[in-house]
Amino acid sequence: MNPLEQFDPGGTGFGPVVLLFPVLLVGVVVVGVLVYRANQRRIAALQELVASNGWTWLGDDNRWVDAWRVTPFGRGDGRRVKECVAGEYRQVPFLSFTYEYYTESTTRDANGNTQTTRHWHHFDVAVLRIGAPIPDLHLSPEGVMSRLVDGLTRRDIDLESDAFNRAFRLHCADRKFAMDVFSARTMEYVLSRHPVSFDFTGGDALMWRDRRRSSEPQVWGPGDPTLPVEQGTEPFDVMLTVLTGIPDFVWQDRGGKPLVLSRGMR
Repeated sequence: MNPLEQFDPGGTGFGPVVLLFPVLLVGVVVVGVLVYRANQRRIAALQELVASNGWTWLGDDNRWVDAWRVTPFGRGDGRRVKECVAGEYRQVPFLSFTYEYYTESTTRDANGNTQTTRHWHHFDVAVLRIGAPIPDLHLSPEGVMSRLVDGLTRRDIDLESDAFNRAFRLHCADRKFAMDVFSARTMEYVLSRHPVSFDFTGGDALMWRDRRRSSEPQVWGPGDPTLPVEQGTEPFDVMLTVLTGIPDFVWQDRGGKPLVLSRGMR
C-alpha cells in the first residue's frame, strides 16, 4: 500500500493535504517567529541610535495621527503612528515617525461572490516644530496630472523662475508670503534638491515619503549637524535652509523671527 493511502483509504485525494497541513502550519509559525525576532532586533538597534543622540523614543504614539491636515494624513482607517522619535536637530525640536493607515477594496467574481481586501499604506514622516505664525504652504514636484488640475483650479503660484515653475507646484493662500519665501536664491537652492516636497502647516514644517527600510537603523529627518545647513541633503536641512532664508521683514510683520530658526543655522 502506498504510504499516503492510509491517510486516504477512500481515494478522495485529500490524503496528501492532510499529511502536509501540519508541516505547512509549522513552517508558517517558524517564519512568523523569525520575522518577529528580526523586527525586535531592528527596533533595539533603532532605540540604541536614538539614545546615543540624546533623543527620546516614544514608540507607538497616536497623539499625532490627526495632528496635521495635509497628505498623507486624514486618509483611510486604522491610522496609527509607530516608532516615533522626538528630539532636537540643530537645536530645533523635531518628530520623526512611521505613519500607517489602511484602505479596502471589494471585488466580485462571476458567481456574485464578493471579497474585501485590506491594503496597508506606510510612510516616513519628518516634522520640525517651528511654532512660527506663518500661512500654510505646499511645495511638490510638478507632474502632468497636477499641471492639468492646477490649470483648471488656478491654485498654482508662478514665480519669476521658469525653471522653478516647470519643476514645482506651489500652493499658498497668501501669494505675497509665498513669493517672499522663494527668493531667487531659495529657488535656485530648491531646484538643486529636486525632487523635493514639503508643507508648512500649523506652525510646523513637514516632509514625508513612502516608507523605506534600510539595513542600518535610521531616523529619517536629521542629517550631519557638523555640515553647514545649506550643504545638508536630509529633510531637516532642506526645510531649515528654506525657512532661514525667509527675509527678516517677513518675520517682522508676524511678531519676529522664531528663536529656533536663528539657532537652527548653527
